[in-house]
Amino acid sequence: MALRLVIAPRAERDLDEIFAFVAMDNPAAATKILKQIERKAFHLLERPFMGPPVYMPKWPGLRKTTSAPYVVFYRPSDATVEIVLVLHASRDLDTLLAAD
Repeated sequence: MALRLVIAPRAERDLDEIFAFVAMDNPAAATKILKQIERKAFHLLERPFMGPPVYMPKWPGLRKTTSAPYVVFYRPSDATVEIVLVLHASRDLDTLLAAD
């Protein structure tokens, strides 16, 4: 059975914010970045455990992978790969993850 990709509402907001921020200066670059993240997300359907685990009590089963300069946080299951968050790598990820 093939896995299904699910984008959590928080990740949708993250992607919208990434696009809006980059598009202010360069709409073509914003589109390119989102396509790059999308390719990475679909690649996770083939190899859902390729990213290392992220040990956060509030986020059980969370893993991460990069789509430079962004970090894609996701949770694989038997039926889905859920994209949970997409954050710029320069952000304080430990603080952000602990706060959510």
